Amino acid sequence: GLKSPLSCLTQARYGIAWGAVGAAMACYDEALQYSRNRIMFDRPIGQTQIQQVRLAEMLTEITKAQCLALQLGRLKEAGRATSQQVSMAKMNNCSVARECARLGREILGASGITDEYQVGRHLCNIESVYTYEGTHDIHTLIVGQDVSWEQAAQQARVRIGNLIARRLDAFQNRTQYLWARGNQLAAVSIAALLT
Repeated sequence: GLKSPLSCLTQARYGIAWGAVGAAMACYDEALQYSRNRIMFDRPIGQTQIQQVRLAEMLTEITKAQCLALQLGRLKEAGRATSQQVSMAKMNNCSVARECARLGREILGASGITDEYQVGRHLCNIESVYTYEGTHDIHTLIVGQDVSWEQAAQQARVRIGNLIARRLDAFQNRTQYLWARGNQLAAVSIAALLT
């Protein structure tokens, strides 16, 4: 059935998780070099606090994404990786790449949208990668369901149980009403026959 196509999808998502890390690294490297070379007010823009904050955020998120992808790779090699873990890596790493491309574009300013630099190209590409092979929201739902399945299943059972109980009560009330109404009609019919 669907096992073979879904495993192919999982493999593609695994590759995307790594590719997103590469795109984020490329954006970071280019933004770092630009911040060192772009002089404004007699000093490199990389010496301003706002650019340092942006670079620090990029590096931190890239490092976390690399650790996630590396751990997933180890689990995959051992045959223990799940499709939910792959979804988590794809979801996280594409978000990281998207944010790094955005921050890189901000560091490069107007140059970030020219084809002289790769940040703009990565920014456009990441938008499509963010969507295909499952959107961020779909992967969030996959991970969320995996994490809280029993809890969600229990809540569903309670909701279904309550719904059935309400419907059964309504049915019994309706049946009692019809029975009582039927008895009234029967009594009226009998009385009409007797008179």
